[in-house]
Amino acid sequence: MSTFCNNQLLDQLSQINTQSTNKIVEEETNIIARIDEKYGEPMMPESDSMEEEKGLMMINTYERKQLKMKKHKRVKRRKLLRNLLKQPESLVKPQRLVPKLPKDKSKDKKQSKGTQLLSFMVTAMFFPSYVMFSTLKSAAKLPLMPALWIIKKFYPNIVDDISVKSREIKSSVKDQAGKSFMTMSSLMAKSVLLMMTLALSMMIGTFFYAFIFYVIMPHDAQIKPLSFQVSSIIDQRIDEKSNLISQPQLVALVPVGSQKSGFKNTQDVEIDLRMDDELYNIDVDFGVSESDYNMQKGNIYLNAKVSSYVKKHDTLSYHRISHISYKSGYIIWVKEMFRYVPVINIFCNCEPKQTVTVHIVENFNNAEFQAKAIEIILSNASIVFSDAVLRITPALFGIRYLMGSWFFTSSFIFITIFTSIIFVTFIAFYLVARTQIKHLLFNMYPQAKKSKSKKNQFLQKKKQYKEKDEDIDSSQQQTDIFSDFESSDQHAHTDEDHDQEEQYDPNKLMEGRCVAERIFVFLIRALVE
Repeated sequence: MSTFCNNQLLDQLSQINTQSTNKIVEEETNIIARIDEKYGEPMMPESDSMEEEKGLMMINTYERKQLKMKKHKRVKRRKLLRNLLKQPESLVKPQRLVPKLPKDKSKDKKQSKGTQLLSFMVTAMFFPSYVMFSTLKSAAKLPLMPALWIIKKFYPNIVDDISVKSREIKSSVKDQAGKSFMTMSSLMAKSVLLMMTLALSMMIGTFFYAFIFYVIMPHDAQIKPLSFQVSSIIDQRIDEKSNLISQPQLVALVPVGSQKSGFKNTQDVEIDLRMDDELYNIDVDFGVSESDYNMQKGNIYLNAKVSSYVKKHDTLSYHRISHISYKSGYIIWVKEMFRYVPVINIFCNCEPKQTVTVHIVENFNNAEFQAKAIEIILSNASIVFSDAVLRITPALFGIRYLMGSWFFTSSFIFITIFTSIIFVTFIAFYLVARTQIKHLLFNMYPQAKKSKSKKNQFLQKKKQYKEKDEDIDSSQQQTDIFSDFESSDQHAHTDEDHDQEEQYDPNKLMEGRCVAERIFVFLIRALVE
């Protein structure tokens, strides 16, 4: 009884399905009839379009253009038919005839102007380099022109061999460039990975050199303006006329601090001096005017005393002398005249003034002495000066001298050395760990291992089709100028090959994966393949 009921239900369902399919077929035929009435010619099935595309090679260009126009109309009718089938019949409205509003072309003009400006900027940036490269290339060829002419004239076999090899290289490069970008066997992926490795090694080398520079190099030169005060000590001397002259001394006291001994701050806290456990050069710079009095005096006498925080060390005394460089009165007069010309005085300092440097001590070892203060004593009988500055600079030797005196040159050399060492280390690590990376990749994506051999078979078939295409006559190639790109692709590959390409395409490893995972696969497959 149950089987009888089931058979009845199946019969009813089959009847309902046949009725619904008949209705759908009737609706489709009605819609096709309406479309044929509208466009004036019956719609051909898709198989006819395939036969027409195959017969395009045997028809002249005029008939081919007409067939293309008909094909365009058929495609348009098929799209309209699909849209009508998707909608119910009650919602189907005759398409019409609403006039299209004019597009706002101001945005397009702005975009076109922006692209033109960008292209002009890029051209302006790279055109001089291109001109220089082309001129250098042509200039390099000029000395070799006689030798090339002799080789081409008397040894044509060499030229033929070179041309054949160059063609083979070009064809191999084209084959490699024709591969898919995401297959990771292309040179582009490996070059990108090498560039990333080089950039990373350069960044690490730069940071490493900066760290070494910060650790090794001491702070820069320290400058402290000197303010002299009148001392209670009186200097007595006898002049040329045997007259006794008494004049007070000028004294400037500068406190010095370090990390071990501490600091003694003055009113100018920002310019307090600090001396660490290094070797230092201590100098005093005087700004001296080129007057007749100073030229007659000529010399400057200076006494310096350096005291220490350590009680067992005695105060160090230094007696130094320096002189002003002589200049004739005519040169001083010319500089004085140009001083009042505003334009000239801006570009070159025409003030009759020069700097006199007195070297107090060189290579002063503060690690043993621990300086506390520097006292500068100046005799009032010396030359007249406008300002004085105490300058303490670290004494550099060896690599530190190169890093300090030749900053940019030494930076370039050391960063290049560190970058090359790190880059070679990365490459060596890659060569050692390549097998482990490959094993890891095949464990993560086992479908890549299976499709590798089938992919090679497909590439061999593709090369065979390319060789067949190269044997076509030039006349047939001229007739194919106006044909579609799709038709030429259909001659080059059969349907089976397209199915095989879709089946074994390695790019399908990327489907359904996030962006980070795609980038990971991109880099890892570039390492392995």
